[in-house]
Amino acid sequence: MILTTLAASLTVAVVSLVPASPAAADNGQRCNENVQSKTFALPGKPDVVHHVMLCFRSFDDGKADARSLNYWDFEDLVPPVAGVRFDAYSIEVTIERRDTETSADQVMSRWTCDLKAYVNGPRPANLPNEVCWTPWISYSWQGHWSADAKITYDINNDGKGSATWNITGTPLW
Repeated sequence: MILTTLAASLTVAVVSLVPASPAAADNGQRCNENVQSKTFALPGKPDVVHHVMLCFRSFDDGKADARSLNYWDFEDLVPPVAGVRFDAYSIEVTIERRDTETSADQVMSRWTCDLKAYVNGPRPANLPNEVCWTPWISYSWQGHWSADAKITYDINNDGKGSATWNITGTPLW
């Protein structure tokens, strides 16, 4: 129930947080069917849960973009725990194209957002979402399009170094 409500909220937020260009009419978007979540066990600090929804969007004016909507559950809302949770935390969002449904992906656009300050900083009781989106690219109806993402993180003081969480891509468009 909670994840269903979160998915509905994230879908609305993805559509409304970043407006289309004035000349562009939103032609449609493809998002992951489910919000993807990962719990990070932090040494000596409360756990953090990161929820991600990934979308690919096309416009009638021949442009497209991809975005990830990120939401966190922090167990230490009030009072916040002092100290660094992550030594690194970023999300890379890509737009990919295939000539056929079974051919290899070609990366058409790649954008990285550094979220380290956000996940380490103080947060208000009503946590905002953080959106990472690619710049618009020229889009054609030829081929099959999708968005992918990966999160690269390094948990402070866990001794494991950098790790990657691959986010399941959107359905092909």
